[in-house]
Amino acid sequence: RHKRGDQLRSDSGTIQKQIQNKIGKADGIFVHSGIRIPETLEVRSFSLVGAPGSGKTTVLNGMVDQAVQRGDKCLLFDFKGDFTERIPDGKKIFCPLGTPGRYAWPWAPMFRAKFRPDSCPNV
Repeated sequence: RHKRGDQLRSDSGTIQKQIQNKIGKADGIFVHSGIRIPETLEVRSFSLVGAPGSGKTTVLNGMVDQAVQRGDKCLLFDFKGDFTERIPDGKKIFCPLGTPGRYAWPWAPMFRAKFRPDSCPNV
């Protein structure tokens, strides 16, 4: 019998029950087909950890898609370009480096003061 500490689990039903017991109602986005997190956790820090090719970007793509469908604004720092290449034609994105065809954004002032989402361009 497990006494304390983290456990590696693979059954989504048990994981979902643990989330609900520790945090409360799971009313947010799905991080897996059988695992939904509370909306309050969406704005807190968490990590997706795995080997190359294990599906981290796929999980994050699904999370972002759900947030956008719900009407949320998303701010992604897309260092590799995985998310930028998924943006359909006609949708707006901004790029701090001013990539041709994208909107340039003066990002430096954001790092001199506390970040405020309402200071981002409405794109």
